[in-house]
Amino acid sequence: MVRDKIIDAAVIIFSQKGYHSASMDEIAQAAGVAKGSLYYHFHGKAELFTAVICEGIATIRHQVDISLASANDIKDIFTAFITCNLQVSVDYADLTELIMKERIEDWDQEAVKKIKQAKDDYMRYAADLIDQGIQAGLLKNCDSYAAAVAYFSFLYAYFQTARSQGYSLEKITQEATELTMRGLRST
Repeated sequence: MVRDKIIDAAVIIFSQKGYHSASMDEIAQAAGVAKGSLYYHFHGKAELFTAVICEGIATIRHQVDISLASANDIKDIFTAFITCNLQVSVDYADLTELIMKERIEDWDQEAVKKIKQAKDDYMRYAADLIDQGIQAGLLKNCDSYAAAVAYFSFLYAYFQTARSQGYSLEKITQEATELTMRGLRST
């Protein structure tokens, strides 16, 4: 449970300050743990941030898997996927910000490798769904990986803009689903 408290606090501090400006002292204080406890679980800031992102993506993937379990066909799968990813943007707003915005290229190379792998795995998961849509004739033939990456960039930007204009999650979900499906739909 201490480790979970540290992860939760780290998400908040990293999202507020960014990786470089956040300190382990601030994270320990926000978690309500001694700095020694923080270092017992994580050898340094790069390892902690890596855990935040990789475990966060795993949590998001689990939420999506639960959502997709009740989908009956490929159209339902896409609707559930989009809906769940938008709900995740609300439920895990700080984590979503970190995943989408934090630049990691100049960090510890092992941390960079793990984070890129976690992101890539999730993109490939989405690409597999797009491939299923292509095979079912619902979606047009395309580079499914590139479409998945573009989809998440679009969804994030659309969500941020629509929320800032006061749109409800329901309206954002409806419009994002329609725009996504229209863009990918087979003609």
